[in-house]
Amino acid sequence: MTSSGVLEKCAILHCEPFPLFAEELDGLLRENGVKHLVHLSGIEQLLSRKPGHEFDILLIDFDQETDRAATLVRDVRRGKTGLDPFIPVLATQARGDYDVICREMSAGVDCVLLKPFNLQELITHLEGIIYNQRRFVISADYVGPDRRLKKRQEEENILFQVPNRLKLMQLGKLKPGRINEWHDEWCRKLQQPS
Repeated sequence: MTSSGVLEKCAILHCEPFPLFAEELDGLLRENGVKHLVHLSGIEQLLSRKPGHEFDILLIDFDQETDRAATLVRDVRRGKTGLDPFIPVLATQARGDYDVICREMSAGVDCVLLKPFNLQELITHLEGIIYNQRRFVISADYVGPDRRLKKRQEEENILFQVPNRLKLMQLGKLKPGRINEWHDEWCRKLQQPS
């Protein structure tokens, strides 16, 4: 699949405080078929915008506001922001800081991209999500993709297959209004005692 094949139908919400990096990546994304791209310069701007389910991918920088970015991703996964709780979240950072990567993963991101990265790396991660999306874990302190290598029988009740919006889009099977239904179903699951 070409880069435009993966990206051409996607609506991307890009939260990046560094203007030069944002302009370069946004330009590459548009050149490769992204038709709907919204760039925000920080977490505050994202929170004040009140985004809805219109976005398919959240690309968020963790360099400047690590704690706020982690809190935002946790809130997305718990259905508290208005964004689709299953939205693929790709975290970016320049430092490769182990503690920050751990916080990103603990928040529920799908993957981490270290800057500078090329467009093919981004596409490879998105293809991984499209074709091999992980089930989600719901526990008291974590909601997000299951990264465990070894599954334990007694924990199967905390794993949930979530809608793969990107795959449905690629296949032309994403029905309008279905995302709101998924969001409501997910919020009910989160409210059930574990």
